[in-house]
Amino acid sequence: MDAPMMRKIITPSVLLVSSIAFVACGSSNRLAEYDFKGSTIAMVETIPPRPDVFSDDVFFVDENRPLRTAIRFGTRVIREVEARRLRQRLDSALTQIDVSALIADQTLDRSSVYLQARPVADAYESDFILDLRVFEYGIVAGSWTARAEFMIDARLMLLDGATGRRIWENKISAREPVRGVVIGAGPVANDIITAAILSSLSVEEIVAALEGLADFAADRLSARLQRDFIRSRE
Repeated sequence: MDAPMMRKIITPSVLLVSSIAFVACGSSNRLAEYDFKGSTIAMVETIPPRPDVFSDDVFFVDENRPLRTAIRFGTRVIREVEARRLRQRLDSALTQIDVSALIADQTLDRSSVYLQARPVADAYESDFILDLRVFEYGIVAGSWTARAEFMIDARLMLLDGATGRRIWENKISAREPVRGVVIGAGPVANDIITAAILSSLSVEEIVAALEGLADFAADRLSARLQRDFIRSRE
């Protein structure tokens, strides 16, 4: 699979900021040294524009039970057809929602609330910069009947906009089961969604699931910053 294109290319000033940050020595948690109240904060991000949404069932040949093997391979064909149809609906859903933009915007908004800073769009002029690098994110499942999970693997840094000093950094790897409530599933709202159920979603329900993915990712990213910020004030 080809490597996905990134949503945003980091600006020259941010490259400079990042290079300064990476050569900085000492602790990567200096939140206690700064007063963020009333300051401005901006986001720069590198996020694959398309989330991973897949199911990878395991099929094998059982030499002692050829009939079972035939059934399993027959089932696989059906599931591959369903997976292709899901991919088509996913493509349609992704024309209606920019998941990477939602993750970046919501992470910035939530983090600014925690720090009591004002979110701005211009990283050149902001007092502080959130540098978000998302390596993987999506809705994944280990098999067709396994529960589907939201997943993110990322790194978030907070930088001093004037000096490029790295104030805080954390790596975030998290998963959470996808539940029916995310897609408005009515009576099964609290049920865990499997890959098989995921394959039957409408375009509108997939959009809702992708919104849930963005909300999950932003929550996990900003929550780690909030936790360390609170600890720095204790």
